[in-house]
Amino acid sequence: MRKHSKFITILLSALLAVCLVQTVFVQAFATEMGDDDFGWGNTSTSDEAETVYPVSMKVVKAPESFTDIDDNTFWSNVVLHIVYSNGEEFDVNCDGIREGGIVPPIAEIDGYTGRITADYYSLTGDATVSFKIDYCYGYDCDDYYISAIFSVEMTHPVSMEVVKAPESVTVKGIFDEITDEDFWKNVVLHIVYSNGEEYDVNCDGIDSEGGIVPPIAKIDGYTGRITADYHCRDNTVDFTVDYCYASYTWDKNTISADYSVKQVADPHSVVRCEVTKLPNRVFTEPLYTCSFNDIMANKMELALKLDAKKSISNNIDGMEVTFYYANGEKAGTVTFDSSMMVYGAPWFACYSAKNVDEYGNYLSFTVTDEGNYKFSVSLNSDGRDGTVYTAKSVDNPNPSIKPVSTEDTPAKPEKPSDNISSATSDVATKDNAVNNNSTNGTANNGVVATGDFATPAIIATVMILAAAVMFVLKRKHSF
Repeated sequence: MRKHSKFITILLSALLAVCLVQTVFVQAFATEMGDDDFGWGNTSTSDEAETVYPVSMKVVKAPESFTDIDDNTFWSNVVLHIVYSNGEEFDVNCDGIREGGIVPPIAEIDGYTGRITADYYSLTGDATVSFKIDYCYGYDCDDYYISAIFSVEMTHPVSMEVVKAPESVTVKGIFDEITDEDFWKNVVLHIVYSNGEEYDVNCDGIDSEGGIVPPIAKIDGYTGRITADYHCRDNTVDFTVDYCYASYTWDKNTISADYSVKQVADPHSVVRCEVTKLPNRVFTEPLYTCSFNDIMANKMELALKLDAKKSISNNIDGMEVTFYYANGEKAGTVTFDSSMMVYGAPWFACYSAKNVDEYGNYLSFTVTDEGNYKFSVSLNSDGRDGTVYTAKSVDNPNPSIKPVSTEDTPAKPEKPSDNISSATSDVATKDNAVNNNSTNGTANNGVVATGDFATPAIIATVMILAAAVMFVLKRKHSF
C-alpha cells in the first residue's frame, strides 16, 4: 500500500512540472509573435480596408465613323466608364491609348500598376471595325482583367457618278489615244461618303500615272486613287472610272462609274490604206485552191496543213502600202518586209511600223491569203473587207495593182494544191461543177479548157473515142 502511494505522488509531481513548462513556453512565444500570428484574430483589426478592383467597364462615348485607326483624334473622343468594387465610378478619356496604353483611375492595386490598352480585331464586309479595350489590374492579366467591346463604321465612299462630261472626244491611232488635252478637265465626278460628306471632283490629271487623289485621301491607312480606262467601239468611247479606296483585305474596296461619249477621229488618224506596189516575189504555186471558208472549216483542219513558204501573207518583201488620214490627206507610204511581222500563221500575218509620220502614228495591218495568188490587206487588224489584190505568179508576172472585190474574183482554181490533198477530191469535184457553168468545156481532174483551146480539145476527144469504137468493132469481126 505504501508502494502505491509513493508511485502516485511521483506521477502527480511529473505532470505538474510538464504543465508549468508548457505554460512558460507558450507565454514567451506569444509575447514574441503576437496573437494574430496564430490566427486567433484581434478585435483591433476589424476596421482594416478591403482590396479594391474594377468590376465593370463600358464605352459611353465614341465617334460614329472614322477614316484612320492611328489617328489620335479618334481616341480623344472615346470615353470609358469604369466602376470599382468599393462603389467608386470614373469616366476615362482614351487619348493616348494606342501609345502604350493609359493609367487607370486607381493606378495601383495590390502593388501592381494597372494599364488600359486597345486594339481592333475585325473588319467586316460593310466596313465596320470592332475594337476591344482591356484593363489589366493584376500580375496575371489572364485572370485579373476586364474588357469592353465597341464597333465603329470606317468612312468610305458609297456612290460615285459622272455629273459632267463632253459629248464627244477626239481619238487617234491604233491605240485609240485621246488627243483632246482639255477633255478630262471637263469631266466632273460626284462622290458621296458613308458619313454623309459629298464632293464634286474634277478629273484633270486622271489619265496620268497613278490617277488623282480622292477628297478623303486616306482610309484605314490606305492612300486611295481615282483612275480611268476606256475602249472604243462603233464610233463610241466607253469610259470606266474606278475609285480604289482600301487595300485588298477589304471585301469590297472599289466603286466605279461608267459613261460613254461619241468618238471623233483625229484629223491625223490613219483610217485607210491601199497597196501601191505588189510584193517582189513571183509565186510558183498558190497556197490553196479551195474557198477560204473551206480552209476555216472543221476546226481549220486544212489551214493547219498549209505551207507558209507558198503564202503571200508571209512573204511580202518589197510591198508598199500607202496610208491616208481621216481628213483625206495622204499620210505616206511604207515599204514592208517579212522582218516587220508581229505574228502570223500560214494563211495570214500581222505587220507593224512605228512613227511613220510627224504625228507619231503607229501602223498595224493584216495580210490574208485569199487563195489563187490573191490576198487582202486590212488596217489595224480590223478584219477582211472584201478587197483583194493579185500577187505576181509564173502565169501572171505583171498583174494589175488595182484591187478587186472578192465577189469579182474567179472563185475556183485550175488545179488543186498538193499540200491539202486530204480534201482535194471533194473540192475539185465541186469546182468542176461550178466551172461547167462558166467555161466552154471541162476536162477531168479539175483541168479547165477555155477559149482557143476548147475546140481542139473537143475534136481530139471525139477522134479518140471514134478510134476506140472502130478497134472494138474490128476485133468482134475477127471473131
